Amino acid sequence: MAQIEGLSKREQAALDFSNTVEKRVSHALRAYLLSHGTYALADHLDDAMSLEEHSAVAGKLRPLLRVTGDATTLASDLHSISLSEKEKAMKAVYEIERICSENSGQVTGIPETVQSMLDLIRHFRASCGSGLPIFLMLAGGALVFASGLIGSALVFAGAFLAYVRFRSFRKDQKRIRSSFASSNARFDALVVSEVSRRPMLPANQESIGHSVWAAGVLAVACLSYVALHTAIDDKSIPPDARIDGTSASHRDTNRDLSSRVSQPNNVSAPSNSELASVDVATTSATEDTSTAEVSESSSGPLAQKVFYPTSFDCSKARSTAEHLICTDPELASDDRELATIFLQAKAAVTDQAAFKERTRREWNYRERSCHDRECLVRWYADQKTALSQMATTGRLDD
Repeated sequence: MAQIEGLSKREQAALDFSNTVEKRVSHALRAYLLSHGTYALADHLDDAMSLEEHSAVAGKLRPLLRVTGDATTLASDLHSISLSEKEKAMKAVYEIERICSENSGQVTGIPETVQSMLDLIRHFRASCGSGLPIFLMLAGGALVFASGLIGSALVFAGAFLAYVRFRSFRKDQKRIRSSFASSNARFDALVVSEVSRRPMLPANQESIGHSVWAAGVLAVACLSYVALHTAIDDKSIPPDARIDGTSASHRDTNRDLSSRVSQPNNVSAPSNSELASVDVATTSATEDTSTAEVSESSSGPLAQKVFYPTSFDCSKARSTAEHLICTDPELASDDRELATIFLQAKAAVTDQAAFKERTRREWNYRERSCHDRECLVRWYADQKTALSQMATTGRLDD
């Protein structure tokens, strides 16, 4: 956990212990409630446990929760807690986890369903991104008065882009709403008591239809202006000019211009220069090739198992616990962090023999008892708490 500025190592260790206890108790209670079809977030666990169907288990947990609550309050308020209080609180945590596990129900799938709903909410768009189309149409509308062709082209481009984005937006919305409705139906089928409010899709606050209609109206207005302007210009041309292309005065002028153009001049056209081509694809092609090779090698049938850095040599790992640590990034990080705290504790304690015996006993417990990730996570959390205390006080116990 991050070091809070202004706190000593002892105070920081007390806060870390408090957070660890709260997280483990909350996780155990939520797992128990979800297994019985009760959906409750961390802030509503007390309300959920007060339901009649959970009264028996709540009665067993009440004295244990009082012990953990007193310990976390002491650690949070005073920023200090003795080793004996920590051990008492951890025993209560273990007992809470055991009771919740033994009394768990048969309902499964609620966490996955809720996560699916949250993912859909994250990908749900409340807007089709009409900013660029509206900008193009407004710019085109302004340019119509100066250059009818360019302005009309911009208006048409903006209107077409708005239409394409609107179609894509509605298609995505329909797909996400359909998937969310399925997840919501699964949630209703699994959940018996909904203490906390379930995830819901946000309401669409933007009037997309109005934007599209405004784009269409602006496009029609611009086209009408261009058509009217063209008609007025066409009517201002004399009838004889519209028949053969020029009027009498225009023909005289054209003859004069033709005589001038027919005269030789000394102006020569500039020669064309060759443009040098630059190959810009070499670097990107090389990167794409190397990326493809890495992807193919990592997904091939002979792909090797990935080992993460730990405090020991993973190539010599033998036990189940060691293999789990080497192949899990979070456990590997915990192992490296614990190794640092271990050296600090070893340098601080005065009774090296007792410290060595304790290390041997705890290591043997891990190798003998921990055969899954959850057990290792708890073991590392407990050891970091205990060794941090020893590194601070220099004693195995208070």
